[in-house]
Amino acid sequence: MTLEDVQNYCLENFPAFMKTTDLYGNTHFRTGSHHYSFCRLADFLIKFGFQTNDSKLIQEMADFTVLMLERGDDSVRNGVYVSFIEGLVDQGYKYPQLKGFIQQMPEDVRTFIKGFFIDEVLDSLGLERNDKK
Repeated sequence: MTLEDVQNYCLENFPAFMKTTDLYGNTHFRTGSHHYSFCRLADFLIKFGFQTNDSKLIQEMADFTVLMLERGDDSVRNGVYVSFIEGLVDQGYKYPQLKGFIQQMPEDVRTFIKGFFIDEVLDSLGLERNDKK
């Protein structure tokens, strides 16, 4: 799965996301600025999934995230970790739906989160820091 595949999937399955614009009028998902686009995808999930408690959208996004991690090329997987997961957890950890979302992710995603985020965030997700015995 390439960045173009991600863009096409978003266009077909998340049309509301693809119609949103940033402060500069740019639409998403853009392969030329994929880290920014993955970060905006996290914002979209928080706004249209977590804040509205849209369990269908949350599950669709979880399934797509797992797919990107399993089948994505290096640039896709890197974008998921560095921009989507990081942005999602950093901005969405106060929403209870995030805990269920993260529990569906592969163990390496939880390991990444445990090594990166503060205890308050980890507690909200039911995770312990990697270095705790």
